[in-house]
Amino acid sequence: MSSKTEFEVSIVGQDDGLCATRAAASYRVDTEQKARAEVNAARAAGLSAYYEEVPACDRN
Repeated sequence: MSSKTEFEVSIVGQDDGLCATRAAASYRVDTEQKARAEVNAARAAGLSAYYEEVPACDRN
């Protein structure tokens, strides 16, 4: 991957408001546009989701 950064998407699940929940899924995509689309899809399904920019992993 030529990019020096990636975007880690975390999908949490439904939050009952009583306690913090752990990420049910966490994975990386190569563009912010993809990350935003993944988060929007999860939220449309009623899940809590977010993304953040992270350094790219060396996958040689």
